[in-house]
Amino acid sequence: MLALIKLFYAYPLLKHIFSLILLLSLINCSNDRHLNDTWHIGINNEIKNFDIRSSGDKNLWPVTKLLTQSLLRLDQQGSPVGDLAVKWDILPPNELVFELNSNALFHDGHPVTAQDVIYSFQDAQRAGSPISSLLRSVESYAAISTHKLKIKLKESEILPFLANVVPVIRILPKHYAVKEELFAKHPIGSGPFQFVSSKSRILTLKRNERFLPLPSVKVLKFFTISNPNTRLMSLASGESDLLFNNFPLVHLDKFTQEYNLKTQSVPGARLHYLGINLRHPRLKERALRKALFASINRNELIKNKLDHKARLASSVLPDTNHFFFNPRIKSPEKLASFKSAKSDHQKITLLGLNTPEDRAIMLAIQSYWKEIGVEASITGRDFASFMDSYKRGNFDIVLFNLNIKADPDFLYSLFHSSQFPPERNRFYYQNRQIDELLEQARRATEQGERRKTYAKVQEILMDDLPLLPLWYSDNVMLVREKRAQELKAPENARVFEELF
Repeated sequence: MLALIKLFYAYPLLKHIFSLILLLSLINCSNDRHLNDTWHIGINNEIKNFDIRSSGDKNLWPVTKLLTQSLLRLDQQGSPVGDLAVKWDILPPNELVFELNSNALFHDGHPVTAQDVIYSFQDAQRAGSPISSLLRSVESYAAISTHKLKIKLKESEILPFLANVVPVIRILPKHYAVKEELFAKHPIGSGPFQFVSSKSRILTLKRNERFLPLPSVKVLKFFTISNPNTRLMSLASGESDLLFNNFPLVHLDKFTQEYNLKTQSVPGARLHYLGINLRHPRLKERALRKALFASINRNELIKNKLDHKARLASSVLPDTNHFFFNPRIKSPEKLASFKSAKSDHQKITLLGLNTPEDRAIMLAIQSYWKEIGVEASITGRDFASFMDSYKRGNFDIVLFNLNIKADPDFLYSLFHSSQFPPERNRFYYQNRQIDELLEQARRATEQGERRKTYAKVQEILMDDLPLLPLWYSDNVMLVREKRAQELKAPENARVFEELF
């Protein structure tokens, strides 16, 4: 027995084979492989707490979007469209009126009312809520009728509030959500799918038969498969149907051809970046930040590490965003000086996730920086400990990503000097002109005026570089060929959009 254990640990491949055998046994136990209306999806982390208000589980957000609705959601162009709200009106200068779908029901049969909406917004404002800062602009809520409510803001920041705040607040049933321990184990919403069970690392959701348009997919089963190679093996063997943004991209084309798999790839709005902690004595030097940025061969990384499934970032906003401005990136004038500045070194730590993909990218960046005389040590952590350090601002440089919202008001939380930790300006960036521009953009009521303001913001940020924008990754789904057509079915569009 001891010899067998030594053999197991001596050959990591055996771990993957064992994991796959375990996965197959779990899937076979579910007795639904023959059902065409059941999808098996591989995810990388198990969800243990389903309450979006308190959970830090990595995969919870896309699942929550399947289980719940918001007043408004964003369409593929990033514009607000109705979800639970069938109508909304702006009452100048700072009031919003929402009329709800009077036929909307929660999964337990209770109607969705204005009181549920007000509870959900107020609950998101409570102390300790991870999104409480989004709602600081709200002055009051009022139920006009059972299915109509008014939200009054402190200032006229209506446009960014509609695009960036309202879609984030998930509407929960007040009568049930107050039972937080129960909700964390068995969530209820009004979305296209409802919770069935979560056990043995398998999460099962079933179709909400009251939801319109009704998806053709009846059951979603999420299988936790921690190792990315094992996830690919499960898809190749036909025991999983779908993976999304959680598999190695290197040599993906060869893999898909060999196992008759299809990729669905669309330009994404997820910015991968290096965040700079400007409290670090050396990193306060703008010339050094520019040298660090210029030394990274981003085209090479996109080709070799991402299989071309990303595009270079020339701003904090993607080129698909209505507010995108392409500022000229000024090359550092004294790049060579860092090569010769060997004395008085202060090491820089590069923090990232301990995934194979992030580690490969960090090692490449480390080698680029070494060429200009900058020594960087790499620290990789699991998601929970990584986020703890990141939220506290305990890093020198961090490799992370951000899903960019349609409205650039989120730049306020990232770069305004009032937003230092525990808020989201974890870079400790201070620039009086940026503060004034971000405040001006919040108050503007004309999109043309806001575009001009945000163009100037992007120009300054690309010159100051408190954040080094690397690339925008594509959204990539890997699916079995026999199921690829179902992804394109109009009735299933929302289901698979929410997974991104």
